[in-house]
Amino acid sequence: MIRALWLVGLGHLGQAYAWTIGFLTPGSRPVFLQDVDLVTESTLSTSMVSHVSDQGQEKTRVVAHWLDARGYRIALVERRFDEAQRARPEEPNTALFGVDNATARRGIEAAGFRLVIDAGLGSGFNDFRALRVRTFPGPSSAAALWASGAE
Repeated sequence: MIRALWLVGLGHLGQAYAWTIGFLTPGSRPVFLQDVDLVTESTLSTSMVSHVSDQGQEKTRVVAHWLDARGYRIALVERRFDEAQRARPEEPNTALFGVDNATARRGIEAAGFRLVIDAGLGSGFNDFRALRVRTFPGPSSAAALWASGAE
């Protein structure tokens, strides 16, 4: 059963998280969905729950509709995740990150989550098939892993 969860980034990784969660029993607390992007044509080839008819809609609302149909309560967070964001005590303290930029990732640990699972895909022709999964807190800090200029 899902107790309390925050999904940050609802592109291909975030939608894969949501798709997987859809097989679990919903809990009584809402799942928080955070993103600022719209579904575009490029979203369709890599995302689990977006369809052609979703183009132009906010990713948060598309994923919310999909999870709602499976019995989940949803809270939308339609703002960019940044270093100023803090989870309040009554909000989920476990976050699944699927963002594609170092700036957002640097702030992961400062946001007040008890546990963060961050997944990222490789980039470029050498490692585009790579999948990296990190948890925070962990042996390395997010600020050090994604220091300014690093991706």
